[in-house]
Amino acid sequence: MKNERTRTALLAIAVAASLIVALFILASGANSGMMGGGGMMGGGTGYGLSDIQLAILAISVVVLIASIILLVTRLAGNAGSAVPSAGILQPAPQPVAMAPPEEERQTAADNHLISRLLDGDERNLYQMIASAGGSILQKDIVSKKVFSKAKVTRLLDKLEERGLIVRERYGATNVIRITK
Repeated sequence: MKNERTRTALLAIAVAASLIVALFILASGANSGMMGGGGMMGGGTGYGLSDIQLAILAISVVVLIASIILLVTRLAGNAGSAVPSAGILQPAPQPVAMAPPEEERQTAADNHLISRLLDGDERNLYQMIASAGGSILQKDIVSKKVFSKAKVTRLLDKLEERGLIVRERYGATNVIRITK
């Protein structure tokens, strides 16, 4: 992600630098053309630009156009990507495989039995994870504002100690999965 931002910033700098060079050359050519500086005396274009200035202007315009095209393509490519609000690029969540109907009934029965054996807050959190398909991001649990961030961590510690869930690192957060 950092490399992408750096490349985009460098492209933006190339656009700005090329534009400044082009405008500077055009402005200096316009000034020297008005004063009769080499326009008809040979080696010039007739518009106040020397051959060297014209070559630099042409290169600057080519770099400007190429940089703009690359910058627009890069920004258009990033517009469709899902970037979390924290600015950390995270891998997409893995889809949860659909269980056969018999296995779904057994899992639902297990979840019901387990949730009856838990105390109030642990049960609520476990049911929240189960209702999310058995897998949820820890930051999503916190964002529901049912429990504080610290309370979520403590409850997950208890559920993990009992072997009911597993936590896997996932960028800046954890994926919480019900164990089968």
